[in-house]
Amino acid sequence: MKRRHFIQLSSLAVVAGGAAYTLDRGIRYPSLGLELPVLPKSFLDRDTLIDHKDAIRVQTQTDQSRFRANVPEPKFELHVKTARTIQLLIENLSPKAQLQVTGAKSSTETASGLQRLVKLDLGSESRVLLQWTIPSAENYRFAAIGDTGGGPELGWCIKRAAALGADFILHLGDLNYRLEDYDLARANLLDSPIPIYVSIGNHDYRDGGIYYHDRFRALIGPLNNEFTLGGIRFLNIDTANDFFPASSGHRGNFIQQLKIKDNVRDTVAFTHRPMADPRPGDEHDIGGAGQIPWLASHLNRLNCKTLLAGHIHSKLEIEHEGIYNYIAGQGLAIEDVIAEKSVAEILLGD
Repeated sequence: MKRRHFIQLSSLAVVAGGAAYTLDRGIRYPSLGLELPVLPKSFLDRDTLIDHKDAIRVQTQTDQSRFRANVPEPKFELHVKTARTIQLLIENLSPKAQLQVTGAKSSTETASGLQRLVKLDLGSESRVLLQWTIPSAENYRFAAIGDTGGGPELGWCIKRAAALGADFILHLGDLNYRLEDYDLARANLLDSPIPIYVSIGNHDYRDGGIYYHDRFRALIGPLNNEFTLGGIRFLNIDTANDFFPASSGHRGNFIQQLKIKDNVRDTVAFTHRPMADPRPGDEHDIGGAGQIPWLASHLNRLNCKTLLAGHIHSKLEIEHEGIYNYIAGQGLAIEDVIAEKSVAEILLGD
């Protein structure tokens, strides 16, 4: 083979390989960028490996072993090399959550609001498990609301949800509209009397030409995850952007690996954008080539017939491709201002 032909074939192979990698990883649009790198699910604190698949490690300058739980009943696993003591601070835990520790020489837990400070005395070459559980109940109440920004509107929604007896909040995205909103949101989340699980919104990902997705994943939570409580399975799905192809990225990998569970009596998806916009002439839905059919096919496969969404700053309901969409994007209470009366509502579920 001539050298020129070999170089041409090699170049084609590189291009084909690059295209395959790009299609598998996925392209986010309209922001036009490759899907984000995978968040680590383990962290090395000195020579102790901490597996934290149910929580993000909060990246602050002062608390190296600080985590924010993404699920009501998180598990942590520590693989210890050398005997030592360690402190873990876990945020976003229900006041009802009860800790069980196995494998440690001794442990103490101190609660402050939704934060738990766990002090562990660890033996060398040991494996330590931490598991929080919520006592069984006939039902658990949740509130759902989106599009609050991070400021006083978010604080009001949190207080109102707690007053209505909610055990936790599903936030449907868009904590961020202003430069200071992530800091304000962080303060409101830390002050909350009930846990909050957040689905990323388009403004949380990118706003005014500035990318904020790193702050979301460092302070708020993952882009996609799931949990089950009281027999109800909750799916947190990223619709901050569209994906090409629709099956790519973290969202595609997350949804495609989900299987029906025997201990689940109902499945609820929560996300930022709805599957359809019921308002004539408006298209504030997921959109994008193949996005809705792909998502609907997998939700139907999982027997998920309910999807909670925000994005539209109104309270609306619509059935689309066999899935009932409840839209609760009134976190800023814009319609209250326009109508000069109380209109905005928080969605409640039991």
